[in-house]
Amino acid sequence: MATILAVSPHLDDAVLSYGGQLVQLCTRGDRVIVYTVFAGLPSPPYSPAAVKYHQLWGLPDDPVRARLQEDQLAMGLLGAAGMYGPFLDGIYRRDGSGGWLVPLEGRSGGDHLSAEPALVAGIAEAVGQLIADIGPSLVVTCSATGDHVDHARARNATVMAAMRTATPIRLWEDLPYGCRTDYIPSLPGDVALASARIEHVDGQAWETKMHAVGCYASQHQMLVYQGHSIAEQLSTHALSRGRFHGDQCYGELAWDIAGPLTNAVRTPRETEN
Repeated sequence: MATILAVSPHLDDAVLSYGGQLVQLCTRGDRVIVYTVFAGLPSPPYSPAAVKYHQLWGLPDDPVRARLQEDQLAMGLLGAAGMYGPFLDGIYRRDGSGGWLVPLEGRSGGDHLSAEPALVAGIAEAVGQLIADIGPSLVVTCSATGDHVDHARARNATVMAAMRTATPIRLWEDLPYGCRTDYIPSLPGDVALASARIEHVDGQAWETKMHAVGCYASQHQMLVYQGHSIAEQLSTHALSRGRFHGDQCYGELAWDIAGPLTNAVRTPRETEN
């Protein structure tokens, strides 16, 4: 039995993007832990962007607690264990000048907003401690496809933690962003994406993934795109990816890392764990 650590930016990203693989890992008997980075509990006053999203979610009061309950239901369907970070979602954070990081009608791309080095360092420390505690044989996280600020921060921090501990890492295609763009911001340090890999998802695992996606009911309205539900978007995209394996096959896209990862050296504490 292997231990797999999946680092998800938000309370749905791992399931939306890589849920089929996570189901299959759990089914074969691996221990899968999904650590959601931006699961901290905010307090008012909320930013205008947050207020807008709360209304869209139908969760005007204490929205993150409700979303945690959704995620716990989804984890139960996958067979994974959920763990939750204390870091605030971008819609609740302020920038270096004290203003809201994510404007009401502005872009949430990481390269368009102020840098947050202390945040990235804090996430890297938290993920590094998790790696030391549970000793995963593989870490999987987002590639930041689409360049959402939280995805870019979580990815960069997780790559840093994996490099420091010489832990193999794989990056998934962020969905539904990947349905509409293939833009991926540069990775930190001297690492880059290796060749893409289309990972097959069997029919039963796909059905379980879609049931887990259904648990995130608060997000469904926000995820509708050009009249298509999130389930329709994911299924169409996965069948397109899965053609690599044959007609009517589902697939999820991921990349390994190319670069100096294997040259990282574990600290004594990490070696002991």
